[in-house]
Amino acid sequence: SGATVIMDSKADTVRAAIICSTHLNMWPVPEFCSGDMVTAILRTKKHGEIYVVSIYCDIDLKPVPDMLKALQPRARKERKQILMLGDVNSHSMACWNSKDTNARGKAWEPFISDKALRVLNKGDRFTYISPTGQSIVDVTIATPGVAEMVKHWATVDYIPGTDHVLNEFMFLTDNCWTPRPRGWDLCKTNWTQFNSTMEDAVSPVTGPLWSL
Repeated sequence: SGATVIMDSKADTVRAAIICSTHLNMWPVPEFCSGDMVTAILRTKKHGEIYVVSIYCDIDLKPVPDMLKALQPRARKERKQILMLGDVNSHSMACWNSKDTNARGKAWEPFISDKALRVLNKGDRFTYISPTGQSIVDVTIATPGVAEMVKHWATVDYIPGTDHVLNEFMFLTDNCWTPRPRGWDLCKTNWTQFNSTMEDAVSPVTGPLWSL
């Protein structure tokens, strides 16, 4: 049990990470990792390897980061799918039902259409809510093969200690868990020998004994 955190620990500022089960067959891709973008490979049996990306797009930098642009042709060459989740800090009425479209959103629109990507957001509920305003900036984008495996995408009325609300969905794929270690058959244990071995291994008790 437990979780694994995938991030660029060498970055000066970390604003993107992937948190997943320790049993999930997920492995980092350092070439496509930075403080604002983390990429991992999810290994499945039926659908092969899938790039999973967590990204934060700084509002003062390019709307579509160069690292993400470089990953897309790499994935196409390798015939791998991409699932991207992130705060794009952009507004697009056409792509994810924002209330308006800004210059950053206009930069995302041709990238999505030219690369045949799909936006998986549903509805027009705000994903960012703060005293200064509210908007839809948290976006889920995928290649067509992965998009077909995402079901029940929704914005949930739950704010997990931040000004961004929770987006959730079901990702329907096959076995993508790491092999579990072989268990022990305790029914075949020689408990008499076990008890004897334990008694021999335990040091005699010394010092005062206390009882209540």
